[in-house]
Amino acid sequence: MTTLINRIFTDAFLILRNWVIKPRTFVIITLSTLLLLAQATYAAVSPVTLNIQPDNYGSETTWKIIDSSDVIIAEGGPYENGNITPVDKTIDLPISTGYTFTISDSYGDGICCGLGNNGSYSLKDAKGTVIASGGEFGSEEATSFDITPTQLTIIGTPATTIMENETYSFTPLVIGKNGSLTFSINPKPEWATFNTETGELSGTPTSDHIGKTTNDIKVDVKDDTETATLAAFNITVIDDKFEQITSPDELGDTITLVNANNQDDILTLTSDITLTSPLPFIDSNIKFIGNGHTISGNNEYRVFFVKSGNVTIENLKITHGLAQGGNGKSGGGGGAGMGGAIFVNEKSKVVIKNVHFSSNKAQGGIGGSDGIGGGGGGDGSDNVGDGGGGGDSSSDDNSSDDNSSDDNSNGGFGGGKGGFGSGIGEIKGSGGGAAFGGAIFVRQLGELELINSHFENNSVTGGTGRV
Repeated sequence: MTTLINRIFTDAFLILRNWVIKPRTFVIITLSTLLLLAQATYAAVSPVTLNIQPDNYGSETTWKIIDSSDVIIAEGGPYENGNITPVDKTIDLPISTGYTFTISDSYGDGICCGLGNNGSYSLKDAKGTVIASGGEFGSEEATSFDITPTQLTIIGTPATTIMENETYSFTPLVIGKNGSLTFSINPKPEWATFNTETGELSGTPTSDHIGKTTNDIKVDVKDDTETATLAAFNITVIDDKFEQITSPDELGDTITLVNANNQDDILTLTSDITLTSPLPFIDSNIKFIGNGHTISGNNEYRVFFVKSGNVTIENLKITHGLAQGGNGKSGGGGGAGMGGAIFVNEKSKVVIKNVHFSSNKAQGGIGGSDGIGGGGGGDGSDNVGDGGGGGDSSSDDNSSDDNSSDDNSNGGFGGGKGGFGSGIGEIKGSGGGAAFGGAIFVRQLGELELINSHFENNSVTGGTGRV
């Protein structure tokens, strides 16, 4: 019987070696050794440093670090067989809980204590504290750990908008505490409650709160030795009818609808938008909440023309808008380009807060050639708002006003389709259109308030004149 048993195991061993192709020590692995999970959770300080001394079968070795949402933060392997050069990797990790480091061996015998080089690994934090180490495992070994600060820290990303009749809830995460915690808030939204023991801010706003913003909310936490403060944030209550603006068509259609409502409204962007046609004039009271998204004029269109009303624009990036003045007809001056990103008409009021303007442009129109010079275009062409080109002096389309010239006609405010009017020039030739406000143009009697906003690479270019 003993001989028979030995023969069975000998045959099994030989078949297994042929099947896996390469000579390895035969080990009977039980299910319990296939996966090793460290039960403790270790506190650590970023960055962490990983060192792997590979065994002879680096192609079997992989590793990864995931966060509490199972998102892979860093990973490596497989490596080259026979190359036992140590692997060193330094990984910056943000302060958070619930990280897991996992090292795997596809063959199922770890990286230590077989044939050839005995491999090992270690994961250490910035202080040199060992988070995980070893090498003798089955298919994989996992260790959970947190990244903690050296002092009391409060973190979290609260939502900055909430729809009417929806429940708002935010609880910050506190790390590095020493003793019991006490939370405080200032200011608190009038529709919300605040838990001083947990730091939870919660509540359900109603239609009475639509359009109201609680600004610069600060949440403090105090332990036995120190106090920490969460970065200030705002919360705005929005109308549930316009909670998702996701496309240029939807933005244009909604502005048209809001203009017809004859009441205050809030429009909230939930994605970046690139214009494919001019947006309608804004002719009502609207608050745009950008949520950090971008509206691009696509180097073809101005983004906003505020014809009338009180308009607020918050937390938005406006880029690549273009205000293009019309080209002059025969002898007519070029029209003015005004406000590449925003045109503020007379008797309109615009408040701009936390908005970044970049690469917007106002471009004057080209003067018309030949003919006796007509006036330059004004700011009222169709629904675009840029100057129309000036017409020929003999054209019925030409208008005359108090801006007459005894020289070549100039582009800008004036004739043709423009709204301001310019006189007929008496000398053959035409001027290029003027350009005003690469990012913003404010017409006389219009109002503009800028709060914590930034401008970058916006430009104006006058149009080319002709003789």
